[in-house]
Amino acid sequence: ALELTAQRYGLKLNTDPGMWLSDDGKLGVSPDAAEDSKHPTYAAEAKCLDSKNHLQGVLNDWLARKKPDYNPIDSLKISTSDFTDQVIQYFVINPDLEVLYFGLYDDRVVLENVMHYVIEIKREHVKDYVDGQELYERDAIKTVERMIQTLKEVK
Repeated sequence: ALELTAQRYGLKLNTDPGMWLSDDGKLGVSPDAAEDSKHPTYAAEAKCLDSKNHLQGVLNDWLARKKPDYNPIDSLKISTSDFTDQVIQYFVINPDLEVLYFGLYDDRVVLENVMHYVIEIKREHVKDYVDGQELYERDAIKTVERMIQTLKEVK
């Protein structure tokens, strides 16, 4: 799936980019692939879902693209899975990231035009969510740190 995305968009992908961490090391994301650079501007995520969910994801995005206010993150709620937070996390952690290629792949699908489908998510699509997600995560970390301090006092 990642190779197909790289071919389609003319990308050079490092398929072992390691874990991306925030400056303080408390927040992170593990990309499937990314530009081979110290400051990657693009990354790729590959989802190989069951056929029902794969096709639902393709339909969600295809129909959403027809709307004048299309935002690809609205296409990431697929059945019982919601990949929105995962996608936003890429942009929270990497301020240099400009685009995430979110690929759906299912080789059981007989229609080749939808066997591999990519939702292209640019920073402009998620900019209104990035700061809020980071604040939420940092608040959660502070809560856990306070709980740990309290638990250390238990005798």
